[in-house]
Amino acid sequence: MPPVREINIDDGLYIKMTNGLVFHDTAVQMVARLNSTPGNLKKKEAAYNQWLQSQEPFQKTYPAGEYEIDHQIYSNPANLPPWRILAGAYVGEITMWVAVHFYSISPLSFTPICQNKELPIGGDWWL
Repeated sequence: MPPVREINIDDGLYIKMTNGLVFHDTAVQMVARLNSTPGNLKKKEAAYNQWLQSQEPFQKTYPAGEYEIDHQIYSNPANLPPWRILAGAYVGEITMWVAVHFYSISPLSFTPICQNKELPIGGDWWL
């Protein structure tokens, strides 16, 4: 089970984690983010989900220098678990996978999903 205490979509996306951390992207903010991305709704959704996944509390970012020299990020970076992302001089560690499927922007209509870090979200999960 993902570490979520509450999800509310009355005014955008509100997620309260079991550790007390809260993420809230209001409906106005969501629409602005979507409209700032060129392309069709699918491209806007992909860009939004990439941004969403990188937000606290869903991902923690650490300098790669904090890892020991024999850590897997150095010795075997091609085989990192899907929840550990090497990005240049930084390592992102997913604490929970999160994504949104948008049905429309006006009116704003969407479905969120949250998943344990060990079980990445894949495919057309909203079908």
